[in-house]
Formats: sequence, C-alpha cells, structure tokens
Amino acid sequence: MENVPAFNDLNSNQQQRFITFLDIVYDQNIPMAISAEQNIDKLTSSRLLEKPFKRTISRLYELTSKKHL
Repeated sequence: MENVPAFNDLNSNQQQRFITFLDIVYDQNIPMAISAEQNIDKLTSSRLLEKPFKRTISRLYELTSKKHL
C-alpha cells in the first residue's frame, strides 16, 4: 500500500474505509508493506475515529512486522 495520507476531520470517510480495509486484511492474516508521508506512529486521525484508529495502528505494526513478511 502506498501513500497513506494524514487523516483529519476533512477526510474521515476515507479514514473509515482505511480502517475497514485494514480490519479485513488483519482478519485474513495478509502480510503487507506500506508507505506513508510519516512513520506509522505519527499517522494522524480525525477526532471522531481516534479510538478505532489506535487499534488500526496496532494492527499495522503487526501486519508490517518481519514476522508477517
């Protein structure tokens, strides 16, 4: 996955789709590599989706770990 954007209140719909996509990838245990404007721990969230996005960040770390690749 390339060019993961910085999420904010203006693109929260896009962020919700990203969260849903990552949930599916995680449930299927599919390894992945991503590129983003910043490190995973620096990805930003809309205010509305802060809590579910913390889970997404945790899943991103797991899916991109060497153990999965």
